[in-house]
Amino acid sequence: MKYTINEMANLVGTGIDTLRHYEDKGILNPERDESNNYRLYSISDIRKFNTTRTFRSYGFTIQESASLLEWKSLDYIQDKIHDKIND
Repeated sequence: MKYTINEMANLVGTGIDTLRHYEDKGILNPERDESNNYRLYSISDIRKFNTTRTFRSYGFTIQESASLLEWKSLDYIQDKIHDKIND
């Protein structure tokens, strides 16, 4: 299923400007509807947004969160989270 930017904002409980900001930072990469150029978000985009929000709650910057989304390994992510909590 695909969601417009308004639907996505409502689903994740944020504003449209936040979604656009996350897109500008390279975290979200929605498809575009060829007929009207609307952004179309997927379940994967919802997961990325929510995961990034979790990282942000631990004090990671948007850029740090984006690099964590590369999922080098779960141990790597755990270590980074523990380091951030200890800071």
